[in-house]
Amino acid sequence: MRIALLMTVVCAVATPAIAQPHVTHWGVTGTFTPRWTSPDTFDDLYEFTPSDVKGWDFRVGIVRGKMAGGEWGVSLIHKRISNDSTMGDFTERCELQECYPEGDTYTFSDASWTGAMVHVFLPFATIHRTVQFGVSLGAGAAGVSGDATVESRRLSYTALSERFVRFHRDANGQVIAEETTSTIPAKDLVKNNPMPLVDAQLSVSANVAPGVKLRASGGLSLPGFQPVSISLVYLFGPK
Repeated sequence: MRIALLMTVVCAVATPAIAQPHVTHWGVTGTFTPRWTSPDTFDDLYEFTPSDVKGWDFRVGIVRGKMAGGEWGVSLIHKRISNDSTMGDFTERCELQECYPEGDTYTFSDASWTGAMVHVFLPFATIHRTVQFGVSLGAGAAGVSGDATVESRRLSYTALSERFVRFHRDANGQVIAEETTSTIPAKDLVKNNPMPLVDAQLSVSANVAPGVKLRASGGLSLPGFQPVSISLVYLFGPK
């Protein structure tokens, strides 16, 4: 009788501890991506080509999930665009052996995307309920803010053919060129504002403390790709 009673008490105490990794909890998350890039693959997202857009981003949000499983959540996103991100390029106009640059270039200035994303981490393999391998998926939208600097150069010439021109020159024999610099809203450089945000990444997650998960992810992060991002998830409740 005493043995049966003791076993009942032990089971009552042990069962919550064993099941703890599979209990669903609310929590918070933060993600930092030191660098993302938007290569030529995504030129269709922008008004001018070629494009060389890059930056970093930071995300904070709420999640609901399990220590030994995945989670879903909603995060606010601040996707910074580096000030050396550019679009457009100069082309060359040639007269016999002389060629000069002409065209427009656009450089972002203190610009960023700010928005929200619904996301989910789906593990497909787990090691000792501690390490999970899976995919991170997400979808959302963000609006762009900030400015861009436009540098324009226009040559004065008469077209002789599709390939050659006759440059107009000043009294010193220099080719006449008009160069201007102006500022426009950064939203004028993107085709969609707000911009769709899509994540499809491979991830590895580790339980580093009760309620704490550390995750590294990499892959598609529209409007670009990211080599790696680091996420910290804290679930309220696990002991």
